[in-house]
Amino acid sequence: APTYAKHHGALSQAEVAALFASVDIVVEPSEFHGMGLVGAEALACGACLVSTACKGPAAYLNHEENGLMVPHADLPQAVARVVEDHALRARLTEAGPPSVAHLDWPLVGARWAVYLAELNLAENPAGKWAEQWKAIRRRAEAVLA
Repeated sequence: APTYAKHHGALSQAEVAALFASVDIVVEPSEFHGMGLVGAEALACGACLVSTACKGPAAYLNHEENGLMVPHADLPQAVARVVEDHALRARLTEAGPPSVAHLDWPLVGARWAVYLAELNLAENPAGKWAEQWKAIRRRAEAVLA
């Protein structure tokens, strides 16, 4: 590994959060990835995110609003920009955590539970499991309220 890089090994969830919280900038250089969980976690922990423009981060990253999302070839210039422009980095860092709050796992799970309940109840509203699905939906909606 290059001397400027440090491999941290396998980290617990708390250690990942502490690492992200301890840095100013996280660079996500992937040319393609799905959800882009690393970037979302970085934003949630208060790091400024610079990512490549690929499908995953587009679900939560808005260029110039809560991070920078640029073509892969423009990544070095974007990183230099947030290193040099302290006001930009501060603004993007502040916007990060609230922009990914909707990705909190309990909320994602609750939305998924409501979806499954609605799907099952629409298909079989008076079926054997209808009351259980209604109870699941009520509990999930309470989490979302």
